[in-house]
Amino acid sequence: LEKAEQANVEFQALNVLADAFPEEKFDVVILFSVTKWVHYNYGDDGIDLLFRRTQKMLRKGGLLLLEPQDWKSYKKKRHLTTTFEANMAAIKIHPGSFKRHLTGVMNFELVHTLNPVKAEEGVGFVR
Repeated sequence: LEKAEQANVEFQALNVLADAFPEEKFDVVILFSVTKWVHYNYGDDGIDLLFRRTQKMLRKGGLLLLEPQDWKSYKKKRHLTTTFEANMAAIKIHPGSFKRHLTGVMNFELVHTLNPVKAEEGVGFVR
């Protein structure tokens, strides 16, 4: 953190769907492993709002770092609540189409795509 302070780096954890919308603009917005939970709780409207608010939060030339969860991981917890089940049944913006949604509908520019590392059998989560 000391180097971050020297480089004028600030970290904020926000729920852009529920918290007051920040006035300031950011160079980078990181969305790691959150899209499934937004989908579960808010459906496609929440995903669209998440991306729109993220776009408004970024400075011109800013970067969105997005790690969407695999569609098959959505099925694991979909029965936890009736809200999750209802939102899952209505999803049209699947994680596999986020890139197309962001670049086509929202006019984001794709800079780079990283492919996930496959975890070895029995090893567990690897990032």
